Amino acid sequence: MDFNDYLIDTSDLDWDKLIESWQWQFDPDAQVSPWLMNTFGDLFWLDERDAVHCLNVTEGTNELLASSDDEFFDLLQDEDLANDWFLMGLVNEFREHHGAVPPGKCLGFKKLPIFGADYVIENIAAYSIDEYWAFCGDIHHQIATLPSGTPIQFRIQRT
Repeated sequence: MDFNDYLIDTSDLDWDKLIESWQWQFDPDAQVSPWLMNTFGDLFWLDERDAVHCLNVTEGTNELLASSDDEFFDLLQDEDLANDWFLMGLVNEFREHHGAVPPGKCLGFKKLPIFGADYVIENIAAYSIDEYWAFCGDIHHQIATLPSGTPIQFRIQRT
C-alpha cells in the first residue's frame, strides 16, 4: 500500500492562515512544523522534538501519535490504525464514484460525525481546504467546552 495515495500536496498552502482557526488547539509556545496532510485534510505535524502529532479537523482533536517519524511509519504497518488515520476505505470509495480529489481540495463531511452523522460516502464531498479548515475550526472551538450530549442549535447567517 502506498500512503502517498492518501496524501494531499500541501506545497501551496498558507499555513499561517490555515492554523489561525485552530490556534486554540496548540500550546502558544509550540513549534508546529506541518509535515503531511491526509485526503480528509487532517494535519500530521512535527513538534520541536520531531514527535508526530495529528490535528484531526473532522473530530476537532490534536494528539500525539508517535515519538518520531520512524515510530509513526512502524505504527502504520497496522492496517486498522492506518485506516483510522487515513480513512482509506472512504477515500477509495469516493474515487470510485467521483474520481480524484481536485487540487486545493480535501474530502470532508457534509454533516460532521460529532453531530451524529456516519462515516459513509453519502456524507462526503470535496471542499476547499481553506474553507473546510476554517469551518471545522470554528465549529469545534465553539463546542470544545460543552459536555458531551449538549443540544446545539445552528443559525446560519448570510453575509
